[in-house]
Amino acid sequence: MLIITAGITGIAWLSQSLKFIDFIVNKGLSLIKFLHLSALIIPSLLMVTLPISAFISVIYAFNKLSSESELIIFKAAGVNNYTLAKPALLFAVICSLLCYFVSLYLLPSSYREFKDMQNFVRNNYTSIMLQEGTFVNPSKDMTIFIKSRDISGNFSGLLMHNAKNPDNIVTMMAQEGYIEDGRDGPVFVLLNGSHQEMDSKTGKISLLYFDKYNLKMDFFQVISPSKRWREPEERYLNELFYPNDSAPEQKQKLFAEGHQRLIWPLVNFILVMLAAFPFLQGNFRRKGNIKNIVITSAIAVIFILLLIGFKNSANKHMSFVILMYLEVALSAFLLYLLVFRYSSTELEL
Repeated sequence: MLIITAGITGIAWLSQSLKFIDFIVNKGLSLIKFLHLSALIIPSLLMVTLPISAFISVIYAFNKLSSESELIIFKAAGVNNYTLAKPALLFAVICSLLCYFVSLYLLPSSYREFKDMQNFVRNNYTSIMLQEGTFVNPSKDMTIFIKSRDISGNFSGLLMHNAKNPDNIVTMMAQEGYIEDGRDGPVFVLLNGSHQEMDSKTGKISLLYFDKYNLKMDFFQVISPSKRWREPEERYLNELFYPNDSAPEQKQKLFAEGHQRLIWPLVNFILVMLAAFPFLQGNFRRKGNIKNIVITSAIAVIFILLLIGFKNSANKHMSFVILMYLEVALSAFLLYLLVFRYSSTELEL
């Protein structure tokens, strides 16, 4: 189980972490900051990988018992399905409790720190947002172009277009520039350039040449953690069901996320029993169970996709939350009947 979880989570983590590699190679973000930032996404990955790992682990364990004919021996000795499934059920309980810990505490805690750190990086590593040879829009009214940047972080060939005030559109150009820390935040120091301002009403253009110009970089719209609106993934359960800082259209998303946090850990039970079903229902095949495993895996994928679809729909319509609970409850009831009530005893050679 641990190896499977670590493997699946590791692959998913690497694919997500690659998004931050460019910040190290080209933008100056330290390796420690990168590792810290990428490690904070692990709990969100665990929410998905834990049930999948449990499903694969149970299939592996029962398939090994089946291939070595141990299940046949247990059945012949009169061992019932409940006794055979008891270890899997206990395993599902452990996985569900672990998933609840991740869902209710670790996920919001880590994702909140991730977003705060992301905000911190934007505030204190503003230069990483400026990519050479690319037009960058730090805000909807601001466009910045930088021709090149050296190892020290000095820029050359700068162009800034500010249309925040439609009546006075400002265009600035500079041969060189760099970023330094100011009293109220980062400051863009422009060297040997021009400041062009056009009055859109009269069409008059004023032009000013300068040797040095200090431009406050408040156009990156950095928001302090205390004032920033918390996304659903950042909130604890009480903040999802009883928000006090959200518009009515946002509350529906928060409620849907809250119910998802409560329902998702129960998926461990469904997937574990689904994995055990083809082996416990009595159709033993000494030549292998590939067909049953493929069918069971397909059912598991459909179950997860349906649950995700209901959750996404619940962001807009509360009635889909009921369908989320119904899907889990009906699946559990159906598996209970199939495994413990109406299992067959057929033996296929």
